[in-house]
Amino acid sequence: MRDKQSMQKSILPSLWYCNSEQVRLIFGNLSENTSRLIGQISSEDLNKVIEEVDYKDESLLFWLCSRELETLCSNPGLIENISSTAFNKVIEQGDNKDQSALFWFCGATEGMQILASNPSLVEKISSEALNKRIEQGYNKDQSALYFLCGATEGKQILVSNPGLVDKISAEALNQVIEQGVNKGGSALLCLCATPEGKQRLAQNPGLADKISAEALNQVSEQGVSKDQPA
Repeated sequence: MRDKQSMQKSILPSLWYCNSEQVRLIFGNLSENTSRLIGQISSEDLNKVIEEVDYKDESLLFWLCSRELETLCSNPGLIENISSTAFNKVIEQGDNKDQSALFWFCGATEGMQILASNPSLVEKISSEALNKRIEQGYNKDQSALYFLCGATEGKQILVSNPGLVDKISAEALNQVIEQGVNKGGSALLCLCATPEGKQRLAQNPGLADKISAEALNQVSEQGVSKDQPA
């Protein structure tokens, strides 16, 4: 059996992607060299989905999206190199279970701005990753869709990309968050709280047909008090 160090080096040789401490040392302590280091990341290394058990389903893209998204977004060459597979890969185990690079992209202003200005990246979004509900931890019951519906930029992305709207599932649209600062919120509630969201619903009868009676009642009870994710 290989030791952990040799396994890490074999996973991503160009950056020695291993764990958050190792990569944070590179990006944090060598900030003056960040641009140079980022520029050296190849498309293959950025998007490589790890199969080793310790980091299964993760990628350098996922790590950057979840911890260094601002750094990623400041490098347009890397954005162009994002693959659909790595962007949408849902992690199936561990502390990051149910998360994806897309989830973290949609959860931050920087990511939303990149999506708004890159239609080709929006086209890469899969239905699975868009609608995937987090089943555990701090982000329980949230999804990439929830964050899209809760941000002004996200609603504009939905208005501008009808193909993305077609990928929305009834379950994700109606999912009510049951804990935390966003308790009582839902993607539907976020849409109903703004003119842009209501426009998207009005222009898409198929989306409106996915609304459940329970979620609609929740909207009536909550009003617009949960129109933005915290």
